[in-house]
Amino acid sequence: MLESINNRLGLSATPDRWFDDDGTKRLRSYFHGTVFEYGLKEAILNNYLTRYEYVPVVVHLDSEELEEYVNLTKKISKLRCLNDEVERGSTLERLLIKRSLLISKASSKKNKLIELLKKQREDGDVSHTLVYCAAGENKDTIKSISDLNIKVHDFVYDVPEKIEKKYLICLTRVI
Repeated sequence: MLESINNRLGLSATPDRWFDDDGTKRLRSYFHGTVFEYGLKEAILNNYLTRYEYVPVVVHLDSEELEEYVNLTKKISKLRCLNDEVERGSTLERLLIKRSLLISKASSKKNKLIELLKKQREDGDVSHTLVYCAAGENKDTIKSISDLNIKVHDFVYDVPEKIEKKYLICLTRVI
């Protein structure tokens, strides 16, 4: 971020950085705040983004997952008391990522997904359905969906190996 550059343009869908208040302040200061904002709702209403239905579904961790979650949370709480910032590569960051992955890979999620897809298929159309998977879950999820006789394609964003595979993002499209 060179101060010698007078005219600056920053484009971002997410200008505020999670767990990085200082970084967010520095970015906003460097670009002199937000000068134009075009919201998600407005973009959908103006047909620049696809209309979609977002339906959160609550699932629960099984007893082993819950125990692990509680243990990780205790460790995170102790470290947060010592340090207010989450530094890249720190023990705190690794524990936060581990807990996040535990939630994203909760065993009850896939069962609930299959239950919902069965019902959706019985009630009508399952085309144009997107399923976001946790790292490493795409092949198993595709098989489960395919077992319902639903055509499915796999779209995987692959991260170079030098960046840990835990950041793999998978998008499965049901057609």
